[in-house]
Amino acid sequence: MHVGAAMTCPDGAQVSIDSDNTRVYVGRQLVAIESDKVNIETCQFKVPTNKPQPCKEVIWQLAKKIKIKGKRAVLQTGGVCQSKERVPRGSLNVVKAQKRVKGV
Repeated sequence: MHVGAAMTCPDGAQVSIDSDNTRVYVGRQLVAIESDKVNIETCQFKVPTNKPQPCKEVIWQLAKKIKIKGKRAVLQTGGVCQSKERVPRGSLNVVKAQKRVKGV
């Protein structure tokens, strides 16, 4: 995964990454690492009792062998959005991201 990838939460809110990585790029974009801050625009999800449960964070699938500045790189597959109370909402939708580099 990288900064500048087009992503949305399961409810359609835009998701972006602010990276601590300043050295490693893919397709002229910084590679995301496990310590990066994820920004989720206003998610409108509510549980059946009409209580707001907006997506607030993404639980990433991390690379097993790729580290940048001692932190594991974030993989494009397997991101799950969840609320502040850790209620899982579903998979992150990656709309557009580079496809040339793959990690495990």
